[in-house]
Amino acid sequence: MSTKSILILDDHETARAALAQVLGQRAGYSVCQLPASSDLALTNAIQGHPDAVLMDVDTIAGDGIERCRRLLDARPQPAVYVLTTQRLEREARKSLAGVRGFLLKDLDLDALVQTLSAKHCN
Repeated sequence: MSTKSILILDDHETARAALAQVLGQRAGYSVCQLPASSDLALTNAIQGHPDAVLMDVDTIAGDGIERCRRLLDARPQPAVYVLTTQRLEREARKSLAGVRGFLLKDLDLDALVQTLSAKHCN
């Protein structure tokens, strides 16, 4: 089985680094890149070829939901997972059709790894 690649889009450097380490060690993902700017992150997600994207829609330049829509419109592959600190309203969820999953940031790390592994391996 080949290693799956993931791109983590979060504007907090510490969060990106921690997620990269956990997903690499516990789930066997290789992290494509850890871009700092939201424009670069979106470009990497569209032009790159990650197997999965973990995207914090709460913080990326204040318009994460719109950026997520742009990513889904541009590249229906990879598997996109929304990472958020708040429960998204039904309208926001419907506007993000194509997202593989919605994950709250307070989810413990083992549950995050299990969720990504289960959804992405199927």
